Amino acid sequence: MVIAGITIQTTAEAYGTVRERLCASKDVADTQETGVPGMLAAVMETDAAYIEDALGALSGWDGVLNVGLVSISYEDELENKGYISCPEHKPRKCGPACFGETPNPLD
Repeated sequence: MVIAGITIQTTAEAYGTVRERLCASKDVADTQETGVPGMLAAVMETDAAYIEDALGALSGWDGVLNVGLVSISYEDELENKGYISCPEHKPRKCGPACFGETPNPLD
């Protein structure tokens, strides 16, 4: 189990709907208002292999402008399994689309 602290920036119109969806999500353990307009804080608890997909799905919700990862803990998973599961590798999109005619400095 991975525990992630996140912030969710929403449009003013979508704030209530996003908060309700977060509260109903099986992967969200807690949701709080931050006092900043359009900003929510939440704690996600999910399997390590799924956390990247869960955060990606959340960032695609209608009215969500940004999802920020504040903290992440793999301690429970390390304690229970003896190791941290590694999600399947997804190649980065670093080529001409990112760098144009300039060569990728990471190659």
